[in-house]
Amino acid sequence: MPATLKRPREERLELRLRHEDKLTLEAAARQQGVTVSAYLLAHSLPSARQEAAHTILLANPARDFLLDLLGKPARVNAALARALRRAKSAHA
Repeated sequence: MPATLKRPREERLELRLRHEDKLTLEAAARQQGVTVSAYLLAHSLPSARQEAAHTILLANPARDFLLDLLGKPARVNAALARALRRAKSAHA
C-alpha cells in the first residue's frame, strides 16, 4: 500500500451511491483484503493526481494574454510554409 495511505487521516468524505454500487465496491475491497475506504483511496487518488497535474491555473492577466494569442492567426514564415506544403503533399 502506498505510504500516503498509511499516514493518519484527519478528513472525512461522504458519498451517496446506489445500493448495487456499494455492494460492488465492498466486494472489490474484500477481494483485495482492504476496507472500502482504502480501496477507494488507492484507486481514485492516482487518477485525481494525474488529472490535477494536467490542469494549469493562470492568473487573470496571464489568461487574457494566452486567450489573445490563441485568437490571433499564426504568422506563416518560410519554414512553416515549407512544412505545410510537405504535409499537404504527403497526404495527397
